[in-house]
Amino acid sequence: MLFSDNGGRRNVWRTLRRRFLARERYASEIHAELEFHVQMRADELQAGGLPRQAALRQARVELGNPDTIRQDVRNAGFGAWIEPLFQDLRFGLRMLRKRPGVTLIGVASLAVGIGVCTFFFSQFNAMVLRPLPGSRAPHELVATSESFSYPTFERFRELEALSAAAAYIGPTPFNVAFDSESGGARVFGHLVSPDYFSVLGVVPAAGRFFSPETERIGSQAVAVISDSFWRRRLNADSEAVGRTLRVNGRTATIVGVAPDGFRGVFPVNPADVFLPVTAGGSAAPELQGGVLRDAEADRFQVVARLAGGVSLAAAEAALDTVARGRDAAPAGVDDEIRREGRQVTLLRAGRVGRLTTRQLWLVVGLNGLLVALVLSLACANLAGLLIARAEDRRREMAFRFAVGAGRGRLIRQLLTECVMLALAGGAAGVFFSWSLVRAAESVTAATASPFEMNLRIDLAVCLFVAAVAAAAGVGIGLAPAFAATRRGVTDVLKSGFPASLRGHESAPRTARTHGAVRLGTKRSRKATLGGRYRRFGFRNLFVGYQVAVSVMLLLVVGYLVIGFQRFSGIDPGFDTADLTMFEIDPARDGYSPPQAAEMLAEIPERLGALGAVTAAAVAGRAPLGDVFASAAGRSGFRVSTAASAGGAPPVEESVARRRVGAGYFAALGIPVVRGREFAKRDQERSEASETTPTPAVVNRTLARRLFGGAGPVGQPLRSADRRYVVVGVVQDSRSSFLDADPAPTMFLPFPETRPGGDPPRAATVLVRGVAGLDSIAAARRELARFHPELTLFNVRTVNEHLERFDRMIWFNSGQFGGLGLFGLALASLGLASVTAHAVARRRKEIGIRRALGAGRSDVLRLVLREGAVLAAAGAVSGCAGAFLLARSLSSLLADFARMFAASAGDPLLLVGVPLLLIGITFLFCYVPARHAVRIEPASALRAEQ
Repeated sequence: MLFSDNGGRRNVWRTLRRRFLARERYASEIHAELEFHVQMRADELQAGGLPRQAALRQARVELGNPDTIRQDVRNAGFGAWIEPLFQDLRFGLRMLRKRPGVTLIGVASLAVGIGVCTFFFSQFNAMVLRPLPGSRAPHELVATSESFSYPTFERFRELEALSAAAAYIGPTPFNVAFDSESGGARVFGHLVSPDYFSVLGVVPAAGRFFSPETERIGSQAVAVISDSFWRRRLNADSEAVGRTLRVNGRTATIVGVAPDGFRGVFPVNPADVFLPVTAGGSAAPELQGGVLRDAEADRFQVVARLAGGVSLAAAEAALDTVARGRDAAPAGVDDEIRREGRQVTLLRAGRVGRLTTRQLWLVVGLNGLLVALVLSLACANLAGLLIARAEDRRREMAFRFAVGAGRGRLIRQLLTECVMLALAGGAAGVFFSWSLVRAAESVTAATASPFEMNLRIDLAVCLFVAAVAAAAGVGIGLAPAFAATRRGVTDVLKSGFPASLRGHESAPRTARTHGAVRLGTKRSRKATLGGRYRRFGFRNLFVGYQVAVSVMLLLVVGYLVIGFQRFSGIDPGFDTADLTMFEIDPARDGYSPPQAAEMLAEIPERLGALGAVTAAAVAGRAPLGDVFASAAGRSGFRVSTAASAGGAPPVEESVARRRVGAGYFAALGIPVVRGREFAKRDQERSEASETTPTPAVVNRTLARRLFGGAGPVGQPLRSADRRYVVVGVVQDSRSSFLDADPAPTMFLPFPETRPGGDPPRAATVLVRGVAGLDSIAAARRELARFHPELTLFNVRTVNEHLERFDRMIWFNSGQFGGLGLFGLALASLGLASVTAHAVARRRKEIGIRRALGAGRSDVLRLVLREGAVLAAAGAVSGCAGAFLLARSLSSLLADFARMFAASAGDPLLLVGVPLLLIGITFLFCYVPARHAVRIEPASALRAEQ
């Protein structure tokens, strides 16, 4: 290719330089030859009696001007447009320097608009456009949004619609350590089928990958690590392949290193360690219980490569046929209800982010719309200012017309100035977006598994900025260019009055004059507003648009910000002072299920006996560990009461489930309203027996919905396949972080020890310490004494845990709130510049009115009336647009509907935002008008239009 490497680029520039030098040499030779003949012809004419200068002029007329012909030769080829371009650039730079105020306002407006646009495009590029690093033909890769069993995956692999397919479980936590290390670390990875890497088309940076021929059930455990893990934990050791790694308490040999940038099929949740599914249950709890042969264990996600010519819809139909065939197999009643109408949905897997249609709409639709509003404000600012300046430049354009310049040449010159201004704003916008990217990277996502956006300003982003800047420059410059180059040379050169005083061109001169200066009549008020020109001119349209878009933008982001703030800083419902938490995962440290259950049961007793600890408890997950609400209707778990003796139907409710250990509510300080909380004996009850109901604790919200005013303690409950008995009722507390209202919640014993059940997974240990003492250090020492192999991770106070969510909420609020503030700043900047310039252009008109007897209040009322009409029209249009947009988004996004419902009636938004923009418009009309009326009429009349 022409530009394939640096050598190719050097060859191109050498070729261009040779052609340029050859053209210069050819032009010089022609000039010298023609000059020689001109001099000879001049000598002949001089010998005939003509003076020397006259003879030279006559010779150049007959033979041609050597200088002109040399310039024509130079302009041939590239020079035909390069030389005029350089002329336009030089003249445009001189004009931008001549008007520094317009230049600074334009660059600042475009920097904010393009910077915000670039930041959000960086997010879109990172999640959607950027291809999967290290993979071959990523556009052919698809992945299922649902999970399936391994036997179902094997049937998928036989379909002709797929050229290859692989299965994986991930992101999966691993406790890893090297033999030389005393403690382990928590990382995430994937459990993959042996053909996982070959399906993705990834080539190892060192060693080898898995293959069905070498990775078989019962073979020695092996692992592949990411390039990031290799550099971070092994210091880029060249001898890393062959080293032994302890994964979940079992040894595995490192056989390969993935290429740089490859962190799994969806790098937004990066994976550092890859284990084959043939490693068995001893390597990972997810593989226990013969999961590779269990047709009901839906744990595996599928990534596949489409066969040639097969569309995404055709592949979905083929996979859905197989899935429905599996679903038709005999199953329990609950399974039949749960699987009814199920369909396979495929996602594009050749990109970094795993985005569903809803998430893609949220990223592209909402953010793109808000960013487009901000960018349009920036463009409207500059366009309105340039249109106002175009009226001032009509005299300049008329003179250039008079000396022979064509309209196309003038339009090109004005567009060149606008594009130069836009490119300068684009360069400043890149720097502004870079600072926003750095700020975004400092915020850690509050998720259980790692989350990496990997935002960066790469070549695609820079090309996007250049395209947006160029398009903005051309789009902004067209209207001012046509306005400034309107023909009418004689009228412009002879004009001595403002357009508002001249009136219509066809009106008699006396009528125009009297109609312009008389105050108080209907005709004068019409002339005051400038007739059709001033009411519907481009400048007024841009002012109204700025007000409307600003109101619309502030209202929409206000809905979002106030909705987000509802979830921030709310009382969690328990005492967080001196409360610390950490997580353990005994099954991933090599403990058997009975050993893990016994350990989790004894930890509260051991830690509670320490002098630095007042209470301790274990739970299945941290309090408020869910980012999104898991309230009614989301978890899919429903319980019902028993039918009453009077024949009343049972009450059914969707609930959120929580697994907690003995002493959990006492450790958190949540009051028990009725009955009791769990004791150690509750964890030993079997959940497989129909005759032995599982003890349950419910919160007050669930008790009120299920039993009303009746006593809930001792009441039976039933789900699809189990029976429960209520042993206690606790005070309501916050259920999840993005759910301000308490959700109906049922608490069950932890750990679950029913025979044949899954082994205990990760557990959260809550420790309430004595003020002034280090309770975590004491807990570490105690656990290290009895369980030295146990890995402690995610050690933090509960306040730090809540602050992590708060930071995420504040970042999202700041992100949308920043859009509103940027839009307000852009609107204020544009309104100030355009209105000030418009009033300044009317100084002579104001001077004439003052000289004819108009008072200051009359002139102020004259100027403010126009601003009032524009501000009111823009505010009404903006409110209507914001309402329609919010309703449209609410119909598509349930989360936005909840935020809109929470903030739609806020008077601060509905009344304050329109009044704020109307007040800003009045202020920017009043200040220059008041300054103008203070000028003496004589001085205003002497000022040149």
